[in-house]
Amino acid sequence: MLERYADVVETRIPIRGIDGVCLNLKVPGKKPRVIINSSNSRLRRRFTEAHELGHIIIPWHMGTIVDHLDPEHVESSDDYWVFEEEANQFAAELLMPSPWLGELIESTPNLSTAHKRICERCEVSALAASRRLGSLLPENIVFVCQKDNEERHR
Repeated sequence: MLERYADVVETRIPIRGIDGVCLNLKVPGKKPRVIINSSNSRLRRRFTEAHELGHIIIPWHMGTIVDHLDPEHVESSDDYWVFEEEANQFAAELLMPSPWLGELIESTPNLSTAHKRICERCEVSALAASRRLGSLLPENIVFVCQKDNEERHR
């Protein structure tokens, strides 16, 4: 889907902590260009592609956005973090739609089983699935994904 909206390049990005870069967002006469870090796992690249699509689709995301994982490498701009959260929410909804997840949660009383189904059917990492699952649970229920669980679902 991303390739409909942007020129996409997968390459190793040698700077630690960068998942992707989105260039020429909303620049008149230029098609956006997205660079995806090929060093990351397939599931992480899939989420990054959906995240970068979010930057392209969301109208007020403009210019060039470098997606850093390390806050120390980013200027202290509130807009940057707002844009990143919006793109993350876009990607989560695209890959793990709320209506489907709501039905899954209702029909699967065991949250660990629901988590595994999200990972498998949506082709997302255990961490992405646990964050999304946790965001849709009632306030009095907590779901945590441990690192060893993350490794099992890759």
